[in-house]
Amino acid sequence: MRTVPVWTVQDGTERRSTRVMLADAQGRPVAADREAHRATLGLLARMFPGVDRSRPLTYDARTGRFTADEPTAPAVLGLDTAEESRP
Repeated sequence: MRTVPVWTVQDGTERRSTRVMLADAQGRPVAADREAHRATLGLLARMFPGVDRSRPLTYDARTGRFTADEPTAPAVLGLDTAEESRP
């Protein structure tokens, strides 16, 4: 499962919500309705109330852990400016 924070502005007030994508072990989306997504997010929020949802996360049900879901690219493309990522 992947979570992504989404910020919106409504009536001049900024609000943050969390979107959920259910995925199988290979990371492919799982077909589910809105209620299934909402129920999954609610369950994880109750199980892990202290998780920082201000950044994208991946939850692995096999390990029971959240990890940062940061965008990445192969270092050979030279898209990352960090020195340690370059060949």
